Amino acid sequence: MCDAARRVAGGLIVRLDTDEDAMSRLIALREAVHNVPLDDVAAWKNARARWNAEWMRLRDERENQK
Repeated sequence: MCDAARRVAGGLIVRLDTDEDAMSRLIALREAVHNVPLDDVAAWKNARARWNAEWMRLRDERENQK
């Protein structure tokens, strides 16, 4: 996986060298946030919450592996 694919948003770098599926899920969720119409605040908050939940779950998973 190239370094550019690890970039998710706002300078956030995800280091999931062995989990391509997790990286794909995060990228898809992040794209969902960007695809929400600007005037649909509830949908944006929903998409953002799903992305945050997945990011935190993966972060915790990685920390527990150490």
